Amino acid sequence: MLASKLITMKFQINIHAENMLYYPAPYIKWSVESDGIKVINQQTGLVYTIYYPQAALWDLMAREYKFKLVFRMICKITAAEPAAAHQLIMESIEKWVQKGLLIKKGGHD
Repeated sequence: MLASKLITMKFQINIHAENMLYYPAPYIKWSVESDGIKVINQQTGLVYTIYYPQAALWDLMAREYKFKLVFRMICKITAAEPAAAHQLIMESIEKWVQKGLLIKKGGHD
């Protein structure tokens, strides 16, 4: 079995003409696994699993797709109405920021 490659990347999404940048904290590493995304906090040793569809969101953001494309893809992946997809995206980002997985740079609260 091949070891998973840990990745550190910048997340950039554009929401309502605001440019909000999110970065994994310097101590965060992550990898794609069969059951979702594993996020490792190297300071605390805590490991989080992000399951689908949020795992798809994390991956799309990691690829630095613009919000419009991320939004459309999440709508399709989840078969959700636009309002529900937007809520999923925003709640996921807020949760990841609160857990210290992402750090917000720029933009407005």
